[in-house]
Amino acid sequence: MTTPWWRHLLPGRCLLCQAALPPEADPDVCGYCLDALPWNEPACPRCGLPLLQAGARCRDCARRRPPCSITVAPLRYEAEAALWVRRLKDRAGMVEGRTLGVLLAQAVQRRYQQSPALRRPDLLAPVPLGWWRLARRGHNQAITLAVPVARALGVPLARSLLTRHGGVRQRGSSRARRLNQPANVFRCRRRWEPPGPCVALVDDVITTGATAAAAARTLIDAGAAEVHVLAATRTPPPDAPG
Repeated sequence: MTTPWWRHLLPGRCLLCQAALPPEADPDVCGYCLDALPWNEPACPRCGLPLLQAGARCRDCARRRPPCSITVAPLRYEAEAALWVRRLKDRAGMVEGRTLGVLLAQAVQRRYQQSPALRRPDLLAPVPLGWWRLARRGHNQAITLAVPVARALGVPLARSLLTRHGGVRQRGSSRARRLNQPANVFRCRRRWEPPGPCVALVDDVITTGATAAAAARTLIDAGAAEVHVLAATRTPPPDAPG
């Protein structure tokens, strides 16, 4: 990607240590701080849960196949990554959101390059907010994250493919309450005849996976052949490996 001309006049600074960055730096994090981020490796290839052994599946995915084929969640919802997500949600931190989106796009590209047999998405669908939360927040953080991913993959971004109706308030909810949210929270504005497309869901955080699973089932019911989940961060359960 060509470096924008203004980057040579106004070089960026690292979001964490404020060190000056070269014009071609993307994302806005220096190499030292990039290495120190809470990377989610290794992780379950289906749900993104942190694991001790690369390539393995977690116990839940081995026992019961989730509706999504793969999950890419490059960072744990910890430390700086969690702060960036909260800023993006609460304070419209667009710089943090762009950084998370670029990191997600890079992780997604690596995943597809490492798995040539894996089907590429035909379109991206950000996980929607309920109308009241969208009105209060003023933006959907999933769209902010999805823009760099759509650009990197060269696929269309279907901003309003899914709509949300009801459901429990996720933030601050217990794990049990999240898992017990209604399965019909989402609606899909389109239907496809077989063979349907491969749709990639984009979100900021995966906590229990209940939201992603409900959205994935909605897309499959609408005719999607396959659903991938792309999230900037993954919240490990309390008993996950450190």
